[in-house]
Amino acid sequence: MVDEKLGMSVEKVCGIKLTGSKEEECSVAVLGEELKTLSTKDDSEIIELVVEEMPSVVAFTNPFTKRNDKGFREKEKKLVDDGHSFLPPSMFDGNLIERTFYIKKVLENRYGPQFIETRPKITSEVLGIEEDRDLDLLGIESSGIKNMKEFEAVLAAYTARKFLENDYVDRGFIFPKED
Repeated sequence: MVDEKLGMSVEKVCGIKLTGSKEEECSVAVLGEELKTLSTKDDSEIIELVVEEMPSVVAFTNPFTKRNDKGFREKEKKLVDDGHSFLPPSMFDGNLIERTFYIKKVLENRYGPQFIETRPKITSEVLGIEEDRDLDLLGIESSGIKNMKEFEAVLAAYTARKFLENDYVDRGFIFPKED
């Protein structure tokens, strides 16, 4: 894909918002020249879309593995001190972590993208993105976003884009630098 303004290729990136329950929908956003979103309860549909699109970076909105340490990691403490609020890694549901690990492992075996952790709430706060129309200002057509989980998956995908552009901060998870 070619970005008309820059004349450069636009790599596809992906954001995945999972739940710990297979009874609740999860959402996927693939961001390339256009935005594709999917909401489903079925892990195989998530995997199928990601493998079909082959994004170079896949951003999960939660940790990949359960951490035993209570509270925040050292890198995260500065964000808390700066007034941001988010769950420490030890608070994420074990079923969610298992589901994430499973999908990540399958994607690694199928084609091997890079993986990052992100938190959509932090991306939203740092960039001042509160609703769909704010995404439009970033050049992301938001009319196809159907729910909050898809919105969060899009924020994760945008964070993956910033990661590729080396325009990010790492505090135990990735989020874009402030503009």
